[in-house]
Amino acid sequence: MNNVTIIGAGLSGCEAALQLADLDYNVRVYDLKPKELIEPYKLTSYAELVCNNSIGNINEKSPMGILLKELKLFGSKILEVAEKSRIDDPAFFAVDKRLFSQLVTEELCKKKVKIISKHIDSLPCDDNVIIATGPLTDEFLISSVVSNYGINIFHFSDSSSPVVDIRTVDLYDDCVQKVTNDLYAISIATQDFQMFYEELVHWSNQNVVHSIDKRLKYEKCQSIEQLAQIGIDELYMQRFKHEYTDQPCLLLRRECGLDNGFILVGCMTTLGHFAQLSIFSKIPCLRKCKFLKYGRMHRNTFLDAPKYLNEFFQIKGTNTFVIGQISGVDGYAPAVASGLVAAMRIINGETMPPIPTNTMIGGLARYVSNKKVIDFQPMCASFALVDESDQDIEETILNYQSQIKNKMR
Repeated sequence: MNNVTIIGAGLSGCEAALQLADLDYNVRVYDLKPKELIEPYKLTSYAELVCNNSIGNINEKSPMGILLKELKLFGSKILEVAEKSRIDDPAFFAVDKRLFSQLVTEELCKKKVKIISKHIDSLPCDDNVIIATGPLTDEFLISSVVSNYGINIFHFSDSSSPVVDIRTVDLYDDCVQKVTNDLYAISIATQDFQMFYEELVHWSNQNVVHSIDKRLKYEKCQSIEQLAQIGIDELYMQRFKHEYTDQPCLLLRRECGLDNGFILVGCMTTLGHFAQLSIFSKIPCLRKCKFLKYGRMHRNTFLDAPKYLNEFFQIKGTNTFVIGQISGVDGYAPAVASGLVAAMRIINGETMPPIPTNTMIGGLARYVSNKKVIDFQPMCASFALVDESDQDIEETILNYQSQIKNKMR
């Protein structure tokens, strides 16, 4: 049972592959790269961060900070690589996207993971199969999963943020605060934010977005124009409220994959190029800025996980696992966590107990397998997932790891 096939070389798939290869499992990974690149991917290397370059908030009192701490305690291979490609950001675990992807690819090669650049439209037969195909899973593969397991699949529209050339931003404007070499905070005056909002509403009223499933409106993936339709206060609270100023604030974080590129953090949009130019020109220091990459829309796919998965991201009664965004976890770090859990299950077998639910990882694993969830939607790290406990995270994880070792003896 030492053969594992992984479909998809994103964050979750690569985490699982590296964990398994480290223990001499025979791991094959299928991915379209490098022979074929589909939108929105730009690199031929693996574990590409498509949207932003932050893996999460590092504040250990925040849900994401707790999750990152847990991943380190469990020995996440992806986070080990990410540490080698970090850029300077006091609040977020941000990385050089190109270097990070390159280092993950090199690590896969060092571990002798067999990577096959091939289009997979049906499930292969192997001792263990891990589906890690992400939000853009091929429709033929989806059909194969549906026919094999009768699984319900959902789709919704997702979007990404624009990237601007920092040399064309007026950094001498009094509203611009340089936090680090990799991060700027732009305070937006009340009247300017009002004009920005009105321009956003104007263009969003003219925008026709053909959402794949309009019933699904997932908050974390909402574009700024969707938030603007709710109201200016919602737009401010969700995307422009930061600790650097009491005014509306726009963060610019370095995008190392593009020379002099900085991401307009949280400004995911599906609007056209001209509309984006018009909207962001309402912020004074961005009036003459050059866009290196415009925001765009793409499909996001996930399955109705609680009906089919157990707390190990495993389709019940099978040796097939579903991890990453397609399993219903949202965000880079939760995707890594799902890959870690699936690999641990394969390594430790049926004797492995569920990860304690006073941890963020255990909470996510319970969420995707909880039959009590009625309206299942993608979930990021959240305190709502975690059970209260007197034990701290380190003690809980240490005790859990000891429990696994004792069962394996």
